[in-house]
Parts: sequence; C-alpha cells; structure tokens
Amino acid sequence: MLAERPALAHEVAAALNGLRLLASSADPRHRRLAWVVIQRYGLDGDSPMTIADLGRHFGITPQGARDLEHRGLDHIRRLMRRTHFYRLVHRNQLFLGISA
Repeated sequence: MLAERPALAHEVAAALNGLRLLASSADPRHRRLAWVVIQRYGLDGDSPMTIADLGRHFGITPQGARDLEHRGLDHIRRLMRRTHFYRLVHRNQLFLGISA
C-alpha cells in the first residue's frame, strides 16, 4: 500500500524519523513521550496500550495519559517539519551551488 502512495510513504518515513529522534533525545522527558507514542500505537510490535493502561503505568489519570500522547505527537510533528525544512534548504543549496 505504501509503495502505491509515495507521498504517504514519505510522511510515514518522516514520522518514524521524528519518533527516532525523540526516543534518542538526551532529555528523559522526550524519551518518555516517545515511549508513550510507541506503546499507544503498538509500534514495537506489541498490542497497542489503551489510554487507561498508560495512565495506570504512570500512575496518572487517563486524561493525563492522553495529554502525554498529544505532547509526544506534537513533538514528532515539529521534528518532522524541522527535518523537512532542513532537507529543502540543503537541496536548494546544492542546486544553487552554495556550500554549507
């Protein structure tokens, strides 16, 4: 399916790259957000965790777990935009013959 939709494949690859960047962050809060997203959507191959399960894991309310999920997704979106922007700048520098 992704091979048939290259734009979607690009977006998925960018999202996974953003998730990898978040998970490898030096900031433990960012790593926790990455863990929440991975567990919530089952990206590690396990079954996805419910919001209630995440809340129990962290000892917080389901709404608190939902907030962590949303913050993690927001961070990934920002990383995707930033990565895409830098790629475009680099590509344009190469096209224009500008050394970085």
